[in-house]
Amino acid sequence: GTTPLYDASQYGHSTIVEMLLNANADVNTATRYWPKGWTPLHTASNEGHSTIVEMLVNANADVNSTNADGETPLFLASREGHSAIVEILLNANADVNANKYYGETPLYIASERGHSTVIEMLVNANADVNIGNDDGETPLYIARRKGHYTIEEMLVNAKTDVTTVNSIRG
Repeated sequence: GTTPLYDASQYGHSTIVEMLLNANADVNTATRYWPKGWTPLHTASNEGHSTIVEMLVNANADVNSTNADGETPLFLASREGHSAIVEILLNANADVNANKYYGETPLYIASERGHSTVIEMLVNANADVNIGNDDGETPLYIARRKGHYTIEEMLVNAKTDVTTVNSIRG
């Protein structure tokens, strides 16, 4: 199940979000079913609704809450390349190195997706460029594998450990 605040946040209805916040809607209530564990901030961050993200953050939404997959709002915004939202969340002290349950960080997913603006923001916010996933794949590794050579150069310039060996067999 979802809440009215969740639905309004998902579909970008900022006027309704404002009304619900003024009526003291709980900004941190998470969904119980698919997508499990998502808060209004998760869905607004994923969908790219920066005005709503700002409203939710100002209403004390937990910027480091995790959904059932261990994803934070910053992870979702980084995955989708929503740089305005990444900036809002970083300014609200979102954990730049939070990782989901198999080790991917916002920097890792942005590197996989080729979002150079987001990567620059995360690196400038002191994201650890050497954190790899559970298979030892670092942001540099995944950028190289996906053919994102500009991203690869950015990560090398950010002092990535270029000697890391992953643990994938084959």
